[in-house]
Amino acid sequence: MEYYGKKGKTLIIDDSLNPIYNRRVVLEDVDIFNIDRQPPPLIMKFFDYDLIGDDFLGGASVDLSQMLKGGHLKINDIS
Repeated sequence: MEYYGKKGKTLIIDDSLNPIYNRRVVLEDVDIFNIDRQPPPLIMKFFDYDLIGDDFLGGASVDLSQMLKGGHLKINDIS
């Protein structure tokens, strides 16, 4: 996960073909309430970790500007 240049990761879940990530990732020192300008999207990328390397599975970008204005989130595929 990346936002305003800050990055966060979840733990690796070993030996599972259907991992469930019910985790909270906290990005320190990020001010999302400065809506004087268009905030960048929240970027999420998903990887399969194994001994050979990390395989990119897909990702999404989330437009937070609509949420800050009381609207709905728009999620875009970045695969």
